[in-house]
Amino acid sequence: MTVLPSPVSDNNRIDTLDILRGFAVFGILLMNIVVFAQPYHVWWNPGITAGQPGAWPETWLVIDGFFSGTQRGLFSLLFGAGIILLTSRMESGQRGPLAADIYFRRNLWLLVFGLVNAFLFMWSGDILVPYALAALLLFPLRNVPSRHLIAFSLIILIGMTSVIYLGWQERIEQKADYEAALTVKNASQELSEEQESAIEGWEKRPTAYDDKVVQEHLETMQGGLGDIFLSDAAAPFWKNGFFLFEYWFWDVILMMTLGMVLFKAGIITGQRAAGFYLRGMAICYGIAIPMAAIAVWRVYSSDFDPIVWESSGITYEICRVLLTLGHMCLIILFCKSGLLRGFARSMQYVGQMALTNYLTQSIICALVFYGFGAGLFGKYFGYQLYFFVFAIWVVQIIWSRLWLQYFRFGPFEWLWRSLTYWQRQPMRRAQTTSAPALPDNA
Repeated sequence: MTVLPSPVSDNNRIDTLDILRGFAVFGILLMNIVVFAQPYHVWWNPGITAGQPGAWPETWLVIDGFFSGTQRGLFSLLFGAGIILLTSRMESGQRGPLAADIYFRRNLWLLVFGLVNAFLFMWSGDILVPYALAALLLFPLRNVPSRHLIAFSLIILIGMTSVIYLGWQERIEQKADYEAALTVKNASQELSEEQESAIEGWEKRPTAYDDKVVQEHLETMQGGLGDIFLSDAAAPFWKNGFFLFEYWFWDVILMMTLGMVLFKAGIITGQRAAGFYLRGMAICYGIAIPMAAIAVWRVYSSDFDPIVWESSGITYEICRVLLTLGHMCLIILFCKSGLLRGFARSMQYVGQMALTNYLTQSIICALVFYGFGAGLFGKYFGYQLYFFVFAIWVVQIIWSRLWLQYFRFGPFEWLWRSLTYWQRQPMRRAQTTSAPALPDNA
């Protein structure tokens, strides 16, 4: 008789992973709120908010320096850990062929959720699509020895850093060509086709936005549902093609692979002694925080000069990996400390409903900021945005705790699992399932 696999039961969940996931989904909103609530141009050139309340350039110093990419990184680590957890449990139960079916179906449905988030919920910064695509490719690596996975991660890290370095060199050359062409233009001499192209290319670089472009984006996002849907804001896959396929994809692959290693070593599940995590946090923060602080201060003090921006990116991936690992160690130390048990339990509930909470952040922010909702887009900047973040956190803590008192899964988790296992899952806690639970903790 074949025993069909089923989603994880409460008794088999790994509390540390759920708490980490809760912090990660909350941390992601720290970054996403910027683009939910104001023109995305202000992230690359905070100087355009001069005169606006909220002190965005100063807020940017903290957010970009110590959180940029790390919460996405933490989520990616957890996703990588989930790959090993899901497949190892099924394969150890002699369900090898079923493991592949479930794994690929699970991630193909995650891809659908990502497309819904991007186009229906109109969140151009969706991360689920690159997660799903990366996970599909990582399945063959699940049984690869950790030392090989580490080597693979280092190759990706070196490759990404090299690409950023080459981009910085290219930007220096572009600026030199621009300044030379501008000298010719100012001397009222005739410009060659190459010189005209140099001027146009520099003035339309990604970090350069004039008031007209920003105003057009503001008007679009303050418009109706149709205006926003048809705008670039609702079409990330052709608007942000570079970030999706050339940057985010490898960004996610890197951290997922490290997450697989950390799970195999029992690190991300909190199985090591507290001293291990304390030393890890001290080393990671000790290296990354000074590097990040110097990088963001150079950008800030240069008035966000594009060349300095590019140069700061050379150390970005190294800093991001170390900061993410430092944050992970800090959260696991918190779990081990036994402090604020009620808060830790609340974050565990949030983590159990991570997919629902991530997607409902898109829904809530669309209704609060976009023109078809409350229309607050472009009206708040800098630290003001984090009052909204805190309010959403409180709502999601309360609703996660209340929901899981009566139901086994969050609404989107229930749908995802039902589609993954191709069988309607029992929702209410009073119900039971005849098949033994197979933990996937994801």
